[in-house]
Amino acid sequence: MADNARRRHHEAADGGRQNAAGWLSFLGNRLLLALLAVSLIPMGFLGVTTYRMASSALQEQAFAKLETVNTVTAKSVERYFETLHQELRVLAEDKMAVQALEGFRDGFATAATENGLDEKSLARTRRDLQAFYGGDFAAEYRRRSGEEIDDTRILVDALDDAAVSLQNLYIVANENPIGSKQQLDAADDASAYTKAHAEYHPIFRSLQQKYGVYDVFLIDAASGNIVYTVFKEVDFGASLRNGPLAGTNLARAFQEAVGSGRRDTVAYGHFARYLPSCDEPASFIAAPIVDGRQVLGVVAFQIPITKADEIIGEITGMGRTGETYAIGPDRMFRSNSRFAKEMGATSTIINPDFKVNTAPVQSALDENKSGTAIGRDYRDTSVLASW
Repeated sequence: MADNARRRHHEAADGGRQNAAGWLSFLGNRLLLALLAVSLIPMGFLGVTTYRMASSALQEQAFAKLETVNTVTAKSVERYFETLHQELRVLAEDKMAVQALEGFRDGFATAATENGLDEKSLARTRRDLQAFYGGDFAAEYRRRSGEEIDDTRILVDALDDAAVSLQNLYIVANENPIGSKQQLDAADDASAYTKAHAEYHPIFRSLQQKYGVYDVFLIDAASGNIVYTVFKEVDFGASLRNGPLAGTNLARAFQEAVGSGRRDTVAYGHFARYLPSCDEPASFIAAPIVDGRQVLGVVAFQIPITKADEIIGEITGMGRTGETYAIGPDRMFRSNSRFAKEMGATSTIINPDFKVNTAPVQSALDENKSGTAIGRDYRDTSVLASW
């Protein structure tokens, strides 16, 4: 009963407090009722700071320092996600977003016919698209993941004619390399979609850079089609209601945002590997675009896992042997260990080879407690720890 009351109290609190709680649950996909364990980053991000000390006489001073670092780290990450939450809400309620979504949605529906694609030319365009997936995209996937991608035909086969037409124009025929496809403002055609793209793409590209997110999406509520992205990865034009992307964390955030029917909804897709981004871990934050009482669609941000790592990395004062790192409820890192290279890893982020199940991790994630202790870390090294 007390936990339920505490939850209701925090849900009724000011917007900043609501945002913090939402961020914490979204990062780890673990919504606990004790929403405010504020001395660390609980639930999705467990702040664990370790520091080797030679003298027990310095322990009290060291623990105080570790607790300060944890607090600063938590507030820095909270501040970033609170700001992102607020910016997304503002964007979703902007009349420009409504107009852009309508323009992209309507242009998407007529893209194939406006470009004169009959059955024969569509088949040829699909073959060209499959060649890109099996060539350039597969090579990029190999470069970024170190692995071979499974059969890409399932991705292409799931695309409808409009998506095939637009991926051909904005990805395949786009002379910019993968990773820079967003530089194209307008394709070389006279379709309604390209007219909308020329008008709104520079705006959304600027917002993507301003907010420091990986990508921005506009998704049609009725069809579930991703009718616009800034970055133009292979999710552009794909459906979130069926096909290979229907089970992704982006699809879950989309469904929640659309299903709520409320303007103030912000839905979250927790960190997980995302195929269109070469299976790099990503999370999503989504809000409905509402006109009157009708939910037209969703605007979503893609947040790379590296963002939290960047914020944690900006916290200084840990010396040569100390570090601050983040652990999710699956016991995997959400930031890079500073000792990754020593352990033979290029990255520890969501790396199943490097799970952490130390006593501090168990205390924070299983018992929702904070504390300090002397113990062994994930490298079996004696440390002072704060969580």
